[in-house]
Amino acid sequence: MNKINEPHFLFFSLGRCGTTLFQSIVNSHPSLHLSDEVHWFPHMKSAGLQYHRFFEVDDISAQHLPAPSLWWQAIKASHSILFDDVKSKKWGLQFIGTRNIPYIKDLIALYPKARVILLLRDPRDLHLSLLSTGIGHYNSGKDLLNITKVVEESGNPYITIQYEQLCSIPEQTLRKLSNFLNVNYFQSMLFPLLKRISHAQDTAMSEEQGVHKKNSSVLSKWKTKIPSIDLALQNYQFNYVKELGYEVYEDTAYLRLPTSIAEIHFICCGAEIEKKSTTHTLRLKSLGCICLIFDKSIQSLSKNEATLEYKGKEIKGKVFENIITFDLRVESNDLRVNKVEHSNNKGAHSFLDLIPFKKDKSYYLYSAGSETLHCLNDYYLNKILPLKGVIDLSPAKKNDSRFELPILSPHLLTPDSDIVLITTTYHYFFARKMLEELGFTYDKNIFYIP
Repeated sequence: MNKINEPHFLFFSLGRCGTTLFQSIVNSHPSLHLSDEVHWFPHMKSAGLQYHRFFEVDDISAQHLPAPSLWWQAIKASHSILFDDVKSKKWGLQFIGTRNIPYIKDLIALYPKARVILLLRDPRDLHLSLLSTGIGHYNSGKDLLNITKVVEESGNPYITIQYEQLCSIPEQTLRKLSNFLNVNYFQSMLFPLLKRISHAQDTAMSEEQGVHKKNSSVLSKWKTKIPSIDLALQNYQFNYVKELGYEVYEDTAYLRLPTSIAEIHFICCGAEIEKKSTTHTLRLKSLGCICLIFDKSIQSLSKNEATLEYKGKEIKGKVFENIITFDLRVESNDLRVNKVEHSNNKGAHSFLDLIPFKKDKSYYLYSAGSETLHCLNDYYLNKILPLKGVIDLSPAKKNDSRFELPILSPHLLTPDSDIVLITTTYHYFFARKMLEELGFTYDKNIFYIP
């Protein structure tokens, strides 16, 4: 019997973290090979549980596929056959995306001798990618942290690489990777950084007269590209971003509000109020911008009336309907997010695309269950938007009190007077198709707010 050809390493990440670039870099090494994205494992494990129930224990109530099951050996054999043509190299399997997260522990246990590579990227840049392409993940900081913790607890040797390091100190990072995989470093590993990979707008490096230079425009785009209101609403990811080791804002700041709105109740997103007086003392827990969400419109507020003192500088508040934002970034703007042309582009919208709110319209949220509920709570959607209700096709959810909004059938809505917001990536195509069949039009009364 031929010896099973096992992977030397496993690669975990999320889409939009630079995975295509990383694969190109690894595969430019003469002794390494990284597979394309492997998405079949969840389905194979599900099939394996059925095999275990009917062929190994004859018990349809069995809920787990145990380690001794022959099914695991079948998976290892299938991987061995599929990658037989690269067995002369040190090869690895690529598992990316949220669907693989619940199976990472099983994957690592399947290959206990495999080394593990983890690729991270600042979740704020992942959100910017989501806004510009519609491709990405809600709550990416939490997902990256979950992957990291499973890898750390596995006991397998692992290396963590940040996309930012890959672009800013590429040779140092790739030498470190080569040492981890016990191969010699090759200069050819830098070549993919000179190319525009996938739907990236810029190359990570440039070459002038034989000298490689890093392209700083690909790093920390969130500092200049994400509109302030969208960045402020990402503050719910503060703890995740901090624990992943990325820059956050935790200083003390001082908020001054005009007397005309001082008595209106508001929620502070991105800071804790430590002391209330004519000047509020704030303890920042922000990703770069904070916002105040008031119970009613403050649109009549004069420009520059609300201010934030931060590190000796006075930041003028920007008013949007019932929201004031204070941008902590050195350079920022409220320009619309540039959309990237791509075949999978879902045309995501920034919150700026919804402002000003149409006073003659009713706003509804398309429900995809718990994920929509998380968006509703994390983004304070019911405080920001004039939501009238939630639409859902399932009659069983008509009494779901978690939404604290009426739950209606989409057939009760009318395109002339109603606007529907879609918040979930996975349900986007179905929701849009269903609404367009009812006469709704994308960018007019259908908006995708991830």
